[in-house]
Amino acid sequence: MTVWTDYGSMAAQVDSWAGKSPVGSCLNAGELADSLAFGDYSLEMLKTVLPVLSRYPGRELYLLTKSTGEVLDGLKPESFVTVGFSVNAEEVGAAYEKGAPLPSERLAGAKRLRDRGWRIKIRLDPMIPVDGWERAYGEGDSRFPSIQSFPAGVLPEERHMEIRFRTGIGRQAQN
Repeated sequence: MTVWTDYGSMAAQVDSWAGKSPVGSCLNAGELADSLAFGDYSLEMLKTVLPVLSRYPGRELYLLTKSTGEVLDGLKPESFVTVGFSVNAEEVGAAYEKGAPLPSERLAGAKRLRDRGWRIKIRLDPMIPVDGWERAYGEGDSRFPSIQSFPAGVLPEERHMEIRFRTGIGRQAQN
């Protein structure tokens, strides 16, 4: 595995992007690789990027992860950062997401960060079919209990949940 640690170049590139991007632009970190999975490297990246982006009102950073977000524990929450937690049904996480915390652990991490003031997004990624998948990602299924308790710790106007369904799994869900 290679981790880019040229933080000076990273800061310059983010500065260039933010300076050229219109208000409302969002830098998506984590769609192709988990933005919080590299421990100290992720922390140093954030310590480099956050001060740069803070100079550009209206630009946002989206951090997508399958971690519990512990890298953020020592940082001050920023209003321009959203931390997205990618989760599946518990059995899918246990079977196919080797090395990643279970979905229930990620949801507990999301609640912990939300309670500290971070903006949180929960992204359900039901890419692997399981029997009763519609129920597994909905209400009342014991295989995915934490999703029921998570919203209780979030103010209703700040809830954001994205459900992504892939071809072959079922109908397109409306949020």
